[in-house]
Amino acid sequence: MAKIHKEYCDVSTKLQKYSDNPYRNILQDEYDEGPPPMDFNTFLEVIHIIRIYGNNRTKILRSAGIDLWTLTNILKILYKYNIELARYESPLIETPEKAQSIFNNILANIKIPKPDQSFHQSPCVPADTINRVRRIISSVPLSGRKILCLGDDDFVSVALAKFSNADVYTLDIDGRIIDTIDKIKSNENLDINIIQHDLREPLPSNLINKFDCVSCDPPQSLKGEIYFLKNAHLSLKNESSLRTYVSITPHWMGFQDLQKLQQEIIVMGYCEIEHYKCEMDFTAFTKSNNTKSLNSTHSLISQILEGSLLMSCDLYVLKTIAY
Repeated sequence: MAKIHKEYCDVSTKLQKYSDNPYRNILQDEYDEGPPPMDFNTFLEVIHIIRIYGNNRTKILRSAGIDLWTLTNILKILYKYNIELARYESPLIETPEKAQSIFNNILANIKIPKPDQSFHQSPCVPADTINRVRRIISSVPLSGRKILCLGDDDFVSVALAKFSNADVYTLDIDGRIIDTIDKIKSNENLDINIIQHDLREPLPSNLINKFDCVSCDPPQSLKGEIYFLKNAHLSLKNESSLRTYVSITPHWMGFQDLQKLQQEIIVMGYCEIEHYKCEMDFTAFTKSNNTKSLNSTHSLISQILEGSLLMSCDLYVLKTIAY
């Protein structure tokens, strides 16, 4: 069998050529009896999930929300049409360790602004920036596609521009962050579209419905999360299954606000795929600003601990859904 390695969107083109109406005919022809259990878009979403998780059947079934019989039939279709799915990967990342070393050197050659409490900045550790970017690259076919970073004190845009072939845009309110990214862009000869903007104002019209993926790093409050996620959803193209990666800190937000946020996420038109742990350097935030406005627990911790205080943060992976 000839091996055909195609991007997610190209798989649909290859399959559609076998039928003028793939929704009715191509899937119908492949199942033993009865109506096909999914439409063509769902079929492509499962293909996408297979490319993310490879041979991990349990994760494929859980993420796709399908049963083993359905997955088996999808694999039969791929076999029949001689399609073998390669996992997403970046040829620009040889090893995670090398990517981390390159990113660390980039940051070491520039003066990084101290976190500003007025913007609720609490950057993650550099290793988690690389982990986030590797996760995005391994989950989304980025080559030639547009990705937007909303809030970028973690310099996700820098790592994306360095290690992927995506068309990278970054938006931040802080002029210091904007200037720093611009200097890195010049030093490293990176292609990054840089925009200074306050998301409390309407999203610029040239950014609406333009993007295939969003990395979102909002203020860790209910209102801040909602502002950013609404703008993230607005910036995405009018398609289902487009992804938003958003940082959420449960310990900071509190359980009640986290529950409200999860409800808002559904109302916005998202569903949660997964989330995983990362760390932000809370000490940098508390030591560089007046901690009186923070709650007493955070202030006390920052006064007691002399070393770096790392707070657990979750990176939620959301996808758009069609109603």
